[in-house]
Amino acid sequence: MTDMGVKPSRALNPTPGQVLRFHIQGDRPGTSNGWLITDELGNHAVFGSWKLGIKCVWRPIGPAIPSYIRAQLTQQAKAAEAHRLAETQAKALKEAKEIWGAAEPPYQHAYLARKQISGVGARQFGNRLIVPVFNARSQLLSLQDIDESGNKRFHRGLSLKGGFLLLGPSPKSGAPVLLCEGYSTGATLFENLGLPVAIAFSAGNLLEVGHIIRTLYSSSKLWVCADNDHATTGNPGLTKARAAAYQLHGRLIVPPTIPGITDFNDLFCLNGKAALLACVEAAPPAH
Repeated sequence: MTDMGVKPSRALNPTPGQVLRFHIQGDRPGTSNGWLITDELGNHAVFGSWKLGIKCVWRPIGPAIPSYIRAQLTQQAKAAEAHRLAETQAKALKEAKEIWGAAEPPYQHAYLARKQISGVGARQFGNRLIVPVFNARSQLLSLQDIDESGNKRFHRGLSLKGGFLLLGPSPKSGAPVLLCEGYSTGATLFENLGLPVAIAFSAGNLLEVGHIIRTLYSSSKLWVCADNDHATTGNPGLTKARAAAYQLHGRLIVPPTIPGITDFNDLFCLNGKAALLACVEAAPPAH
């Protein structure tokens, strides 16, 4: 265990067949990133570090571990990891709910001023803008934290997959729903077009969120408002948005390829509302 960087800070007394969590020398005090599982006879073990992502099988010098014992230890290790992840997520979600509950309506935030948006759908916690991420049942999944310089991070330990923020009321039958990546883009579109906007928070999440919106509002049209990462190799924003629009049979709307403009907030801030509306109106219909 020491050779693998998983040296316990105290002597261990494992119970066969059960997961023993322990502190690893050098880790932050109070953590239990190390884990150990032994077989019923204590002759074989699986150990590792959740922090380092290490998993090792131990046996005494001699015959190989019987396949059924190896399978049993592997199954127990997987169950322990699933339990640990569930505990971590539950703790992180509790923290996120407490932050969201304590946050207030946005006020005097430099990011909002720079982006020329009101903070619709968001709250403020100290000097941090807090943007909620919900699932299809309107349950909180995560939070996005934006500081005054525009640095973004998601709440640690929580998944973004399939999460989104819908700005505006539920769409009327047949009316469009806009789908975009980032919060400032979504807020800009909503405040200037007056149409509901689903914010997916990443290009890779557009398609999954689009499917959810299609299910929730089956009679509505879908407009995919792309980021145009023209200065980035492969233009991931446009590539993912185009694929989502194609698979969802939605309308693709793309900001112009102009230096300094990669999304609709950039377009609005640099060229104004008229340029934003003109870009939307000029987009071709859904294929």
